[in-house]
Amino acid sequence: MRALVRSRCYALLTIARRTSLFLLCLLIFLANIGVGFAKTVTPTLAITPNPGIPGSLIRFSGQVNDTSQFYNVEVSVWSGSNSCGVGSPIMILPATTDPAGMYSVSRIMLVGSYSARSAVIHSTRRVFGGSSSCVDFTVGSTTSTSVNCASSTLAIGASTTCTATVTDATGSISGEAINWLLFAGSGSITFSTLSCMISGTSCSVTVTGAAAGSVTVQASYSGDSSNLASSGTFTMNGAPIPEYPSGLLILAVFMMIAYGIVKSLGSKRKRSVHEGISSSLQIEEFVKFNDGLTTFTAEFTS
Repeated sequence: MRALVRSRCYALLTIARRTSLFLLCLLIFLANIGVGFAKTVTPTLAITPNPGIPGSLIRFSGQVNDTSQFYNVEVSVWSGSNSCGVGSPIMILPATTDPAGMYSVSRIMLVGSYSARSAVIHSTRRVFGGSSSCVDFTVGSTTSTSVNCASSTLAIGASTTCTATVTDATGSISGEAINWLLFAGSGSITFSTLSCMISGTSCSVTVTGAAAGSVTVQASYSGDSSNLASSGTFTMNGAPIPEYPSGLLILAVFMMIAYGIVKSLGSKRKRSVHEGISSSLQIEEFVKFNDGLTTFTAEFTS
């Protein structure tokens, strides 16, 4: 009996040892292929200075979250704010991390608005390359354009002056252009010119109403080698349609009736002459009626 128990225990122990050895081998195999142990190496990104100075270096730097080895990093730059991943980047800047996981690369940029993102270019069975968040930056001075028109309403055929003013610009912007357009609205307008030259910080155009309805005019400053572009708008409401007094409506009806009477008298007079009958009385009545109608109209409209 004891021998049987001992034999079974030995068999179970042998199975346990073989199972443990199998699990150990499986664990080593999984570790070699990276299953369950893969990691993502992600970089950070900082851009200095922001906004940048035209003609000076812009520095792109950051750090990865793993220092066990060196990593290749690429900084991709897109034109426009919040444009990471939209179309192809305008430039790709390569860099390599140091023992502390830091990287840095610099480039001179033209005036404009940009977005950038860095990515670790490394992918094995155990390491995956990650990306930083999108960072917006600008090069040059940020300007602001405001628009003000002399009138907030504009009737058909009426004119008003609209002035655009550019602020926060670096250096003189006199002689640079501001472009105008009808931005929105149900009405229609005409401009005295679609482009005016800045004198000091502002320039003006004349706007004339062409069709009833509200309009929104836009003035755009294109920027230069030191200043960023900007634009502003101003909305004018269409002038209300004039309401004619009820008295004029009564007058119009009366004049239509009078016209019918006069026409009838004229027809009778023609028939009388044609028939050889004297029409002096009818002519006299017609003259009196016409004088009375003229007097009534003058008194009503005075």
